[in-house]
Amino acid sequence: MGLKDNEDGTQKIGNTNYAEISKAIYKMKQSGINVLPPSINNSDIDYVPSEEKDIIYFGLIGISGININICQQIIENRPYNSFKNFYEKNCYDGSLITHSKFIQLIKAGCFDEFNSDRTIIMKQYVILSTPIKDTLTMSNLPEILRIKCNIPKDIIEPYYFKKYVINKQFLYGQHPNFKTKKLYWLDNKALKYFEKHCKLKMKENIDWLQKDDLTLIVDKSLEKVISSQMQSLKDYISDPSFMREYKNKAYIYCYSNMLNNKDTNHWSIESCGFYSNQHELSNINRKEYNISLFDDIPLSPVFYTEKYGKREWKKYELYQIAGTVIDEIDNHHLVTILDINNKVIQCKFDKTDYAYYKAQISDINDNKGKNIIETSWFRRGTTLILTGYRMGLNDFRIKTYKNSIYNRKVKKICSINNQTGEIIIQSDRQTI
Repeated sequence: MGLKDNEDGTQKIGNTNYAEISKAIYKMKQSGINVLPPSINNSDIDYVPSEEKDIIYFGLIGISGININICQQIIENRPYNSFKNFYEKNCYDGSLITHSKFIQLIKAGCFDEFNSDRTIIMKQYVILSTPIKDTLTMSNLPEILRIKCNIPKDIIEPYYFKKYVINKQFLYGQHPNFKTKKLYWLDNKALKYFEKHCKLKMKENIDWLQKDDLTLIVDKSLEKVISSQMQSLKDYISDPSFMREYKNKAYIYCYSNMLNNKDTNHWSIESCGFYSNQHELSNINRKEYNISLFDDIPLSPVFYTEKYGKREWKKYELYQIAGTVIDEIDNHHLVTILDINNKVIQCKFDKTDYAYYKAQISDINDNKGKNIIETSWFRRGTTLILTGYRMGLNDFRIKTYKNSIYNRKVKKICSINNQTGEIIIQSDRQTI
């Protein structure tokens, strides 16, 4: 592997082949050599062997998204006695270790020497990196509600009522006598709250009126009535006990939204191309889902004959294998997976199918930006079921037939129940 320059002048490792990395790691494991996750204090840029202990430390350069300049920064700032110490030494303006790099280093297990539970380190990072407010005002209410802080119903209801009514879908028009005031009509849902909580505090034909069989309310009058009711809400969110709840919920929200997958074993394959523990699909019920181990499939294709009238033709005997995506090679339409038995397999697609499953699906939002509906099925860490036949030691050709029991070439495994071996499968790409 050679070094290449990034656009920003830093260096990156050229053509990192995660398929070859995974193959080498599992070959070493089979030989009794223990490959440890990268260590923030002990790993070098490349792999570091210890003949005495029969171990090899994974190289920092092998972590997805980590280039040689970042490796050098990590090494120059050693030693580290805790994750907090690492954060303080490497979180500054101009640091090469940005938010996404911190996440990758934690996922890879760089801080296992401080705490082997990577979720705890990740939560530490959230606490250290997330700015949390010391005081709350009404302008913070959308965020408070988004992170699901608990506010009693009778205190929050006035806010919801105003937000519901003062909406363009209920706009009736301009007030006939006041240019700065607008009229909004109340549907049955809003009318119930109005009758119970607002009507007696407002004057008919001034603050509200009946017209065209509709109950209309003046926006300025509603704001005046609601503002007095909102004082209890202001007092509530200013209370110190609520502030403590807000901080806890804010940290939980940041942690939850930062990670698509919270399985720390899955983090290893995403960041380093191998599992620190057993394969995440090792407990799958293979019999239930007709999944074969690659090593159990005949080395060369097996054919069977089909007949229709006087015609007969040969078909491939098809098999299903399951595994985790490690790498992809676009120009050869190849996807490398690690199967349940930790076998590295090259899966060959035709051009059309490769493009279909490779694509990221998105649409255009109101601001003319992109909304990602579904990411590529070939992203590292995606778990798949693939249909086809074996061709030699490490190759698998993707194929299916119209009337085959395997009616999909590729299926995505969304989750697995490790107790029962049951999986949730997505058979088709999402549509816009």
